[in-house]
Amino acid sequence: MKANLYFFLLIFLAFILFLLNFQKESPNNEFLVISHPQKIQNYYKVKAVNLKNKENYFLYLREEVNLGEKLILDNFEIKENRIYFPKIFQKEKANIIFRISSKVRNFYDEKIKKNLPWPEENILRGLIFGENIEDKDLYKNFQKVGISHILVASGSNLVLVFSIFLSFLRNLRLNYKISLLISIFILLFYLFLVGFEGSILRAFIFILFLIFIKSFSGRIPLKRNIILTMLIIILLVFPKEIFEIGTMLSFLSFLGIIYISPFIKEKLGFLKSDYLKETLSQSFSSFILVFPFLGFVFNSLNPFGLFFNLPVLFLLPTIFILGIFISPLPYFSFILYPPLLFIRKITELGNFLPEINLLLPNYFYLTFYFITLFLIYKINKNENIEFNFNFR
Repeated sequence: MKANLYFFLLIFLAFILFLLNFQKESPNNEFLVISHPQKIQNYYKVKAVNLKNKENYFLYLREEVNLGEKLILDNFEIKENRIYFPKIFQKEKANIIFRISSKVRNFYDEKIKKNLPWPEENILRGLIFGENIEDKDLYKNFQKVGISHILVASGSNLVLVFSIFLSFLRNLRLNYKISLLISIFILLFYLFLVGFEGSILRAFIFILFLIFIKSFSGRIPLKRNIILTMLIIILLVFPKEIFEIGTMLSFLSFLGIIYISPFIKEKLGFLKSDYLKETLSQSFSSFILVFPFLGFVFNSLNPFGLFFNLPVLFLLPTIFILGIFISPLPYFSFILYPPLLFIRKITELGNFLPEINLLLPNYFYLTFYFITLFLIYKINKNENIEFNFNFR
C-alpha cells in the first residue's frame, strides 16, 4: 500500500474517533479515585475520574480516601479541573486489586523512609511515586535548577527509564525472551504499584512499542508506521486524553528516542562503552524534545535546566530501577544513597542561583519544533513505508 494512502487512512480513522468522542456530558457526582492520596498539610489531594463524562479531576479532601474507592460527592463546585473540599456523601470500597496495590505502596513508603535518611528518602519517593517534596526550600531549589519535572511520576520519564533499561539488558547479551519477560514484568509491577494511574497506563503503551522495536536486531525501517499505529491505539483506549500534557510528553520522549537517539549515538563513537553511548544518546534525545514543550506549557523556560538536566537524566534510570528492586531492603538500600546525594547536591546549587524564567513567545517554540522535525525528516527521509510490518 502506498505511503500516502496508508497515512491518510489512519488520519481519517483518527478524525472519526475524535468526532465520536468530542461531545461531553454534564458531570454528575460519582467519582473513582485513580491515584494514591497525597497528604499536604491538613488535607489530601487525589486524582479522580468522573464516571459519567470520563474526565479527570483533582479532588482536595478533608478526609483520607483510598485508591480505587468510588465517591459520591455533595455540595461541590468544579473550578477548571479541581474540586475543593467537597462533602463526601457516600464511599464504596475499592476492589481487591486496588486494596493490595495500596498496601504494597504503603509498604514501600514505610521502608524507604526507614532505610534512607531524609531528604534522600523524600527525593526517591518523588522520583518513583511522584510524591510531594515536604521541604519547601528543597523543592524551590529543584525549580531553580530546572529539574522539578523529575519529581512527577510522568510517562515521559518512564519511557526514558525503560528504554535505557532495555539497552542495559541487551548489552548483557541476555536471551531475547528473558529480556522481554524481565522488562514486561517490571513494567507491570510498577503499573500495579502506582495503581494503574492514567498517565502511567498511557506510557505503558509507548513502552510496549519500544520493547517491540528494541527486541529485534538490525535496522527498523518502519518507524512512521509504528508511530501512526500507536497513535490509533491511544485514540481507541484513551480517546479524550490524547492531547493531555502527560500523553504528549510521553510521545515526544518516544519520538526523540527512536528518531534522534541513533544519530547522536553515531556521533558518540569515540566512547568505548556501548551502554554509555546508549544512555547518553537516549537521555539527550528525550531531553531535546521534552524540555522546550515544558517551557511552552508552563509559559517560561528555565535556562539552568539546559545544564542540570542531562546529568540527572543520566542517573534517573539507575535510581528508578534500583529503587523498585532494593529500596525496601535494609542492607542494600544504601546503594541508592550516593546518586540521591548527588541529585541533592545539584539542587543545593539553587541556593546560589537567581530565579530566572525566560518568557519566550509561542513562535519560538513553534520554530524550534519545526526545525527539529525538519532535521528528523532529512535524517530519515529514505525510510521506506509499507503497509506490511516487516521487522526483520
